[in-house]
Amino acid sequence: MKHIPMKQSRTQSHFYSSIATLMVGLILLLQIPMAAQASMIPTGTVLHSEQQVMDRAGLVAKLQQKELQDKMVQLGVDPAVVIARVKNMTDTEVASLNEKIKTMPAGGDLVGLLLFLLVLFIITDALGITDVFTFVKPIKR
Repeated sequence: MKHIPMKQSRTQSHFYSSIATLMVGLILLLQIPMAAQASMIPTGTVLHSEQQVMDRAGLVAKLQQKELQDKMVQLGVDPAVVIARVKNMTDTEVASLNEKIKTMPAGGDLVGLLLFLLVLFIITDALGITDVFTFVKPIKR
């Protein structure tokens, strides 16, 4: 059997030409790289973020001191629970606690720190945020 070429009509030719032009246009358009969005981060923002990480790590290190952990155990508080709570504190709470520690007398009043933490946990227990002490009942809202 012999293949007989068919003549294309003017409309078909125009249609195929339009499709080819559209395809070439799309291919070229897709090859254009998209511009990346980038902006400068202020130094203060980076330093503030790093300071918060260091403050939290320093606070956890203080809570891991043997003397303080022994005192917590004497008062019936699990040191691991206290450390976990400090790790979950907001940045504002950590900054406030670190400020309190800085204003304590030289020599490291660890008992004062422990009492401050106990008061903080009692308040958060009363607000229903934590459940460290079973004798503190949350405020009903």
